[in-house]
Amino acid sequence: MVIPTLAQVLCFGFGVSRLVPFWFKPLTKQNYYIAFISKKIKKMVNKNNLPVLLLLLCSIILSCSDECTLEKALKGAWAIDTIYYKNYNIKNCLGINFIDIQSKEDVFLPKSNMFCDSLLASSNSNKAQIYLLKSNNVSDTIPYTLKIITENEVFSGSHEIVFYRDKKNYFFKLKLYSDSLYIMCHKILFDYNKNHQIMEKVENLTWTTRPK
Repeated sequence: MVIPTLAQVLCFGFGVSRLVPFWFKPLTKQNYYIAFISKKIKKMVNKNNLPVLLLLLCSIILSCSDECTLEKALKGAWAIDTIYYKNYNIKNCLGINFIDIQSKEDVFLPKSNMFCDSLLASSNSNKAQIYLLKSNNVSDTIPYTLKIITENEVFSGSHEIVFYRDKKNYFFKLKLYSDSLYIMCHKILFDYNKNHQIMEKVENLTWTTRPK
């Protein structure tokens, strides 16, 4: 379910959406949800039910789930430091060595460009979609997997995912691994010193037994 911005809810709730700049206008998929909430807000305002209204607004502000936090952490460009496919080091087989994630539906992958054809016969696609999946087993120490849907055989499939801080080199790192794939990469154009809170949170979410 798509969560509207606080600005959208307030503006629709008080009937002043025509005054909102174009960048706050709701997306088509959000219209129904925003309209529903706006009606509730109008009723609360008319009844002077301020405490309930404030509680609702606070819940919207704090509504970003763990998955939402992980998706925000994933977004951006990642330089590949290490990549093994079927136990072969294929870093030199790829045309470029970075992954760019703009959204679930907009993911750019490196492709082989006809290098290492004997091993990477179907790896010439650089488009993908991704989905975060959480294990139902509460005892899993690595509870999240990243499902990658692509025609690129190297990356296709479900891979366990771990975020962590490289405190020695000041890198925010991402590790993906499965039976066929192992990737270690670090985030590009990322301010390590200003993002300790988000890094610590995603570390705890994806690696429950990590060393303290």
